Amino acid sequence: MYLKSLIPDENGYNKFQRTYNTMIKRGFWTTPESKNDFEHYTQKVWKETRKQPLYTLKNIEKRGHANKGKYHLDHKFSIKEGFNKNIPIHIIGNIKNLEMVLGRNNISKGKKCSTTINEILKI
Repeated sequence: MYLKSLIPDENGYNKFQRTYNTMIKRGFWTTPESKNDFEHYTQKVWKETRKQPLYTLKNIEKRGHANKGKYHLDHKFSIKEGFNKNIPIHIIGNIKNLEMVLGRNNISKGKKCSTTINEILKI
């Protein structure tokens, strides 16, 4: 089945390329060229974040939707402040900058930081 999805159609697109084009056309996704610097930074931070050993975080098994009393993965020193202060992506996305917090608390925190960059760097 997977190999079948790689076969190009009459326009030369495979299933994944067609899905990509459809999602962009419908406005669900944006093209890399249309993203601003902050969006590129955020995307790279999350890519780095996903590489971390998240299973080591306390309450990771409680991760889920805030309305159900679950926990969110939080960047203690926020992605927004990391971008504003030109902090390298590998620091903002590092496990030392991550914690699990109650979803409703994370939402109310918004883009604020719960620590300083000096605290992250000395851990």
